[in-house]
Amino acid sequence: MFVPQLAQAVGADTVFVIRMSHRVLGIIFVLVPLISAIMAPKGVAHIFKNLFAKWNSDDKKWMLLSFPYLFMAKWIHMPDQDEVKSGQRFADGMLWVAGAQLDGMTCMQLFANRLRSRRQILRAHRASGFDSIVSMRRKR
Repeated sequence: MFVPQLAQAVGADTVFVIRMSHRVLGIIFVLVPLISAIMAPKGVAHIFKNLFAKWNSDDKKWMLLSFPYLFMAKWIHMPDQDEVKSGQRFADGMLWVAGAQLDGMTCMQLFANRLRSRRQILRAHRASGFDSIVSMRRKR
């Protein structure tokens, strides 16, 4: 949980469950595509080939007509498409980009929170004189 007030409101157990489920699901969402890429590299190459295929005039026309088509399907004729439609290519590309950005941002946020909490713990220990007590016990 990124908002401390919200984390306090739901309780420590809920925050623990959310953080652990985030880690477990993160591992699943990273490992499954990697394993499938290792098991079927030709399939991954095929997906990327279709995703980054060159757009022709029909693809551009299809993207321009896609929104009006939602409301006037009777009167608008959509052009033919290849194996993967241009809208699907656009949506898949946005998923790749947004997914990478969100994964990176949440990972960095969790990492920053972990560092911040460690620094806060160290400051609290130093402020309470805990370090001096520990060092005194070690000297004996």
